[in-house]
Formats: sequence, structure tokens, C-alpha cells
Amino acid sequence: MVSALTRLDQLKVTTNIIYRSNRSLDKRDAIFYLDDDNTSIHIEFPTYKEDYPPVKIFMNTILDIRHKDMKEDGTDSHILQVHFLDHKDDAKVQGVIIFEDRDFRDTWEMGIKRLMTGYQKPADLVPDDYYVPKQELAIFDIKILPTSNANELMKIELEIGLSAMNTQSDIGTSVGGTDRKKVSCIIPNCPTDIGKEDFIKTNLWETLSAFIDDNTIFKAETISLYRYIRAIVVRQFMEQEVKDIVSEINAQNLKTLIDNRGEKQGGVLDDNELCLVADNRLTVLQSELPTRLLSFGHGNGAVQIKQVLTRNINKMKLMNNMVVKMAAAEA
Repeated sequence: MVSALTRLDQLKVTTNIIYRSNRSLDKRDAIFYLDDDNTSIHIEFPTYKEDYPPVKIFMNTILDIRHKDMKEDGTDSHILQVHFLDHKDDAKVQGVIIFEDRDFRDTWEMGIKRLMTGYQKPADLVPDDYYVPKQELAIFDIKILPTSNANELMKIELEIGLSAMNTQSDIGTSVGGTDRKKVSCIIPNCPTDIGKEDFIKTNLWETLSAFIDDNTIFKAETISLYRYIRAIVVRQFMEQEVKDIVSEINAQNLKTLIDNRGEKQGGVLDDNELCLVADNRLTVLQSELPTRLLSFGHGNGAVQIKQVLTRNINKMKLMNNMVVKMAAAEA
């Protein structure tokens, strides 16, 4: 599962961003691009040409790069924090680059880190709290393993390692070595205090993102891995939900309800009343189907499953009415 985003060419196309730094805290609209020889990043301010000169960040002056996601004024902001030395005066600058699109931010982060691996920075320029990126790894294989732990949904085993080729078009050199290793990620069960939809959107994403970071895997792999695992998790949740719904439908079988009731006695529901209660419960169950099934998305045959379950509910109602009519005819 090597990412399709293997070239730096798209980073040479101007991208609209918002930029600020410790030298100027005001946010400014800017354009952002990588130069043709992959040695520096250019940030220009077309709207503020008179007041703000362009910013040029050389790869061998970057001390640290980190990503961050947050909400500002109700809008999602996908941020790259770049710590670098100004090439003009060697002053340390903390730049903040804000993207609208998280995938593109991750592509930029991956590209810059890969370029940074080609430069050796003097130790005295790297403070202890700065992170010097390692060579990021690609995913070659994924296995989904069962788990006997009730608190775990599944275990993922990934085979990761350096790409056989780091693409000539990216940084002009091939990466030697084909050593690979296997790493595992545990996907926990959905907690009872949050919905499954929220678990898939938030908890699953955070678990996989942390796993990618901890194992120095290409950031661009995050989306692909998340979508793949999400599809498997959704299928598991869907299968369990369908089993639960089928059990609830079968529980409204009038013959079963009559057998559980026993002989008719005063103050106990008769057959007609039991049938009405079962009919009402089946009606409520049918109204719950969109929420219980389609909240996972329209994939995995959710619409078709909803249609089949609706037919089963209607059949159960007809069967219950037939039981009442037959009992009345025999009386």
C-alpha cells in the first residue's frame, strides 16, 4: 500500500495558504511553493507586496516541522509549524502555515521531511526540544488479525520499511536497503458512552494517526489506511447491528409471545392485545432502521439491508395477524 503521492512535482505548483510567524503575528494570505531544484520553499504575499517581502526557507535551515489540527472561528485549520533559521541573519523563526485541506498539508509535511533527510544540520543549531525527522517508512502489507480480548475490536499488523526506490523524480536519489519490519496496532472496542458513528469518525482516526506518527510512517498513508480500516470496522458494526435487529424482530413473533404469556388470566394481555403491542414495537423498530443502519454510511449494502429488514418486519406483522385470525376462527 505505497502511497500514490510519491512525487514532489505537485509541491512546485503555487498553493494558497495563510501564513504568520513570531516576527509578524498577523495572519496574511500567501502563496506557497517548492523551488525547481528542491532546495527551498518560497512564501509570497501578492496582496501585500508593498509591505511584506517574500519569505524563503532553505531545506538546510529547517530545524523542526510539526503538524497540528484545530478549529479557529468555527473553521478547521490544518497547520504546519516550521522552525527554521532565517538565511539573511541566522535568527530563529517560528513559521505557521495554515492549509484548508488536511490531505495536502500532510503531503507537504511528508515532502519536506523527505527532503530534510538529505541535509546534515550542525548539532549546535538543534535545541533539545526540536525533533529532527527520521526517514519515513512505506506500508507494504496489511493483515487483520483476530483478538480474544473483549476490549479490542481487532488487531492490525503492518509490514513497513523504506521504499525500494524513493523515486528519482522526488529527490534525485534512490534509497538503499530493503529491510522491513512488522508493527501492530490495536483497535479498541467502541466505548459504551459514545456512538459508533462518532467512534469511527473520531476515535478510529485518532488511533490510526497516532500509530502512523509513532512508527514514522509516511503521513500520506494516513488517509488510505484510515479508509481501509474504516470499511472493515463499519462492516463489523453493521453485521452486529443486523443480528441485533433480526433478534428484535423475532422477539415479536406472536406465537412466542403467547407461549411466554401462558394461559389467559385476568389482567393479562389477550391475543389481540399482544398482537397490537407487537405491531407497535415492529413499527417503532422499522422507524429506527435508517438511524441504526444508514448512520454507518450508504456503503456495505446498507440500503439493501434496510429494504430486506423492512420486508421481514412487514412479514412478521402479517404472520401475527394470521395467528390472531386463526385463533378467532377456532374459538
